[in-house]
Amino acid sequence: MAYSYCLYKSIHRNIESASVKFYCMDESVPWILKKLGIPQKEIVKREEFIPPSVIKIENEYAHNEFCWRCKPLAVSHSLKHADSGEWVFYLDSDMFVFANIEECIELDNNWSVVLTAHRFSKKFAKYREVSGQFNAGFIGFRNDQKGLEALKWWEQRCAESCSAIPTSDTYADQKYLEVMYHKFEYVGSIGHSGLNAAPWNIQNYNVTGSYNDIIKLNEDRLLLYHFQGMRFIYSNVCEVYSQELKMNMNVKNLIYEPYLFEIKESYNHLRGCLPGYKGNLPEGYHRGREIYKSVRQLIKGKSNLMYVFRGKI
Repeated sequence: MAYSYCLYKSIHRNIESASVKFYCMDESVPWILKKLGIPQKEIVKREEFIPPSVIKIENEYAHNEFCWRCKPLAVSHSLKHADSGEWVFYLDSDMFVFANIEECIELDNNWSVVLTAHRFSKKFAKYREVSGQFNAGFIGFRNDQKGLEALKWWEQRCAESCSAIPTSDTYADQKYLEVMYHKFEYVGSIGHSGLNAAPWNIQNYNVTGSYNDIIKLNEDRLLLYHFQGMRFIYSNVCEVYSQELKMNMNVKNLIYEPYLFEIKESYNHLRGCLPGYKGNLPEGYHRGREIYKSVRQLIKGKSNLMYVFRGKI
């Protein structure tokens, strides 16, 4: 929930014209969102966009697989309430908007769907075969016949399989996007380096700038970062990514540190709006052997651990 609230605030802070909707996969989430002050018009309950026939078979899926299964349904619901020709963008909750993405996204008039490639660095190139060319954390559909056609095709593929176990042709809701890109000529790929930047591609760029001003990845401005893989080892120690990737100080100081303090503020706001709330920090805590391993990593100089919050929360 803290992740989602951070994303929500970052959208409204940077994109004045944005209309945001929360698609709730859990029955308790709408009530929590109301307590956080989210307007009712921005909250979509699961029964409003997931057909009863799909809810009925929820137990056949793992939780993440069911979320992937329902992603096209959420986009479809949003398009039904959009004007003709209007664009709808889906964003994963572990993303954060650093600048107005509208200023740097040039939507080709011939496109009705836009994707972003993983742009894997050499360190992550081995995941290309499993994860596919494109990342499903950010995807846009235009409300026109072509956009709806591609969305229907994607929804049908996700209904067939959204397994977290990869095959040569499928993985979650994501690998279908590669097929979609080649199947429909009106599906485009946005090449801006600052859009859907993430741990798997950040090593490709020289990160410079200031959080309060402009952060650049080489020559492109950072617009949207995907904080996938972040977890809390303890209440004030965060592993920003697995030790598979060692991030430099600019990445940590300019991108991760500001976001982690946003997480702190969101978590504290959540507790303030919900007296007696005793939920853990995002991702929970990993104790015992994990704490011991973390101390050893710090001693050895492995730099993916960050001290996040001063004082106990």
